[in-house]
Amino acid sequence: MNIILCLVAVALHHQLKTAEPFFLPASPNVIESEEQVFKMARHLKAICVRVGVPLVFKSSFDKANRTSSASFHGPGLEQGLSDLEKVKAAYDLSIVTDVHESWQCEQVGRVADVVQIPQWCRSRRE
Repeated sequence: MNIILCLVAVALHHQLKTAEPFFLPASPNVIESEEQVFKMARHLKAICVRVGVPLVFKSSFDKANRTSSASFHGPGLEQGLSDLEKVKAAYDLSIVTDVHESWQCEQVGRVADVVQIPQWCRSRRE
């Protein structure tokens, strides 16, 4: 791993570990559109600044674990990461998102500060 990325990860860990009274992981569960994700980021950031709580923006580009295959799953990897990267830059936010396939980790890691690997994974169901 790049030394700069390691230092950023350590700094984020320290910031969140020492956040008083806590930090807030929040956002829409799944990205519905760029407009929606920007609106949520703007409002959440304003609230967190007002109350003095760090915000970690946590949203998914693909909700692969929906009970119905007909349900909305998100915009997909490319569009979702693009939206998250723009929100990160516009509002100076830390980003958390999840992956469902091992091949997604490197690409997601270029945008997300924390990559979540959910218990449910596509590879486990195949």
